[in-house]
Amino acid sequence: MFDIGEKLESVVIVIMGVDRLMAIVNNELYRKFTTKHLMILLFISVLLLLCIHASLVFQGCTAESRSVSSQCFDFEVFPIDFLLFHQWTVVTAPYVSIILYMVIYSYLWCNRSNECTIRSIQMKREVQVLKRLTFLITSSFLFYALPLSVVLCCQDVIGALDVYIWSLASWSLATQVLIYCWYNKEINKTVKTLLKLQQCRGRKIEPSCSQVNRTTMFQEE
Repeated sequence: MFDIGEKLESVVIVIMGVDRLMAIVNNELYRKFTTKHLMILLFISVLLLLCIHASLVFQGCTAESRSVSSQCFDFEVFPIDFLLFHQWTVVTAPYVSIILYMVIYSYLWCNRSNECTIRSIQMKREVQVLKRLTFLITSSFLFYALPLSVVLCCQDVIGALDVYIWSLASWSLATQVLIYCWYNKEINKTVKTLLKLQQCRGRKIEPSCSQVNRTTMFQEE
């Protein structure tokens, strides 16, 4: 299930790139692509990944029995086709997303305009959304796809760093969560409220300036 979630995350990033490309290039087609269609697409993606996983795992189970070490490495349990499918899926998807976003930015650069038309206002709004998603795509590419590409191409040279580079997936996910929290106004508001409550608990309630001025004034009289 973890492998399915990891691949689904890569597929979702590609879907977001296609979604932004539709919103900028063909707005009429983008309006027809509703949330219902998106949920159907995600359901089909999950179902397809489950079918591929089941077929690859059962194919490995029908093979000859193999001895497994106490450390239980993936390549000792699952067949090679299963691991290759997982590796190349999580590596290829960020590259596809980067290409999609390069196409989007190229289209925006070639069709930039200073006119105050409705389409120009829509494009500016889409650019703001695109900037937020670019951080997610960039973090996924730099922290995950690029190091894994080096591992897959140079396994004999940097085999000792294989485990550490695969652990960068957690850093990539953590970065994406932090970026989402940074741009989400409701989360920022909740965090600020919690910080204010924590500050109020840590200090005593002091009288206001008006009360202090009245007290000193009566003492002087």
